[in-house]
Amino acid sequence: MKNKYLLVVAVVSLTTVSSFAFQGGAPPNPTPPGLPIDGFVSIILAAGAFFGVKSLRRKK
Repeated sequence: MKNKYLLVVAVVSLTTVSSFAFQGGAPPNPTPPGLPIDGFVSIILAAGAFFGVKSLRRKK
């Protein structure tokens, strides 16, 4: 009798855990509008170009 009880408990707990384990979570938040997607690479390039032109003009 004890073995049947343990078997039933094991089967129920395994099926319950496996059914909750494969559920998908909430969808990821989309990127807010207006933010650059390139990771601010364009800003870094613009700053580098600005300082490059600035240093070239000082040398002349």
